Amino acid sequence: MSEIALPQGFIYKGQLYANSKSKVIKAAKDGKEFAIKCPLDTITINKYIETEVDIYKKNLSGIVKFYDHIIIDSNHYLIFKYYPCSLSDFIQVNPCINTHTLYRWATQIAQTMAQLHEENYIHRDLSPDNILMTSNSELADVVIADLELNINTDYKTPETHIYKRGFSAPEINKGKYDNKVDVFSFGAIIYYCLTYHTYDISNFDLIQSSTDIENGWIELMRMSLDEDYKNRKSFRDILDLLQRDEKKIKSFKRFNYLLYNIKNLNCSRIMENYLIRIALKHVPKINFFNINTYVNIEDTIKNWNEKISSMPDISSNTIKNEKNALIEEFENLIKQIQSIKIEKLARQALSALKKL
Repeated sequence: MSEIALPQGFIYKGQLYANSKSKVIKAAKDGKEFAIKCPLDTITINKYIETEVDIYKKNLSGIVKFYDHIIIDSNHYLIFKYYPCSLSDFIQVNPCINTHTLYRWATQIAQTMAQLHEENYIHRDLSPDNILMTSNSELADVVIADLELNINTDYKTPETHIYKRGFSAPEINKGKYDNKVDVFSFGAIIYYCLTYHTYDISNFDLIQSSTDIENGWIELMRMSLDEDYKNRKSFRDILDLLQRDEKKIKSFKRFNYLLYNIKNLNCSRIMENYLIRIALKHVPKINFFNINTYVNIEDTIKNWNEKISSMPDISSNTIKNEKNALIEEFENLIKQIQSIKIEKLARQALSALKKL
């Protein structure tokens, strides 16, 4: 049985989480499942609940879905959507997260935290325990929960000592800090997902020299885990890094399709060599966040370069004349790769190149 009486119509289904300040229970009503947070002491109610409810009512994307705040006989109940597990729960059972999945989750977390910071809130307790999943699989989306300790810096200066080993920024122990404590916690979460160990500040140099972690993740952790908060970047900076590589990967996929069309043209090997050389000038440098999905990209570029280096240079007057007539049209076509849908690009490329 529940130790706390529930609002009318809710049926107790078990306890999900508890600490000294509150407990979260699973409940059902009208065939639907809910999570109900019940603050346990008046200090918590007076000090935190107003700010917590205010931010839930903003309905920011990426925040746990909030339904209602009910008060019955001085007992407060926060009604939320039920989520089947936390990121921490998931990793304990599934220690090998696909890198592409982690990239998507990292983007979702960074987008949500950027919104919070732009609303002048600091979470202060960001960790895998407080990131919930919409399903118990890598297909899930992630949302941020437990804003009990968040603070609105429009009205208060953050001074409270709140420390969670492995995820809290070092300056939080000093009692005065800013929203960069959340950036540190985000980096520590990424570290935990990649290594399955909690982060220690002494590991910072090891991260930068690691050969087991892709370059993109190393750069992201370097941006967020510096001991000096002044050197940490904002969540918008982190999103720029994440989205920059996504755009580059899409660009490379278009480029790869263009190579496929070049290989199917009925032109000379030397002309084919020349066309590929032009295309290779436009290959983006990619940090490879989703290395598992696009693991063949580096090998593809390497193979093309090796093949080209073994081919003869363009030297005959016939080829030079052919090249000069083509170069302006083809390079203009390459410049359009970023803005034209791949299907349209493929048709234009094939049409233009077949006219050679």
